[in-house]
Amino acid sequence: MNAMKTIRKEFLAECHEDYVGLWSLVWTVEHETGELDPQAKRVLTIRLVTELLQSGLIKAGMPNAEGEFEAWRIGVDQIIYRIEREWDQLESDPNIGDIVWFTTTEKGDAQVKPCKPAG
Repeated sequence: MNAMKTIRKEFLAECHEDYVGLWSLVWTVEHETGELDPQAKRVLTIRLVTELLQSGLIKAGMPNAEGEFEAWRIGVDQIIYRIEREWDQLESDPNIGDIVWFTTTEKGDAQVKPCKPAG
């Protein structure tokens, strides 16, 4: 699915620039794929988050009161379980501030930053 590759690239770049809430990715999945079915959007979103977490390109957590990112110190499976459980409790798509935020790791930053010419 070409749209998902584009979403992946754009989401990674956005996470490099700032902390990005889950709601933003859900919105992007809907608008870039045209998918309106809540369950299908959720599957696509969770699949992308899982892949990026497993690849070590992003980390999940929440900004603290000082605005610094506090990563969840749990495994990928536990992160996905927590996201799904809290999403179930919402009974709708996540909104601003709901559930989880993401930012890139050093590995993710390296994928986003343009390569500097040697010399």
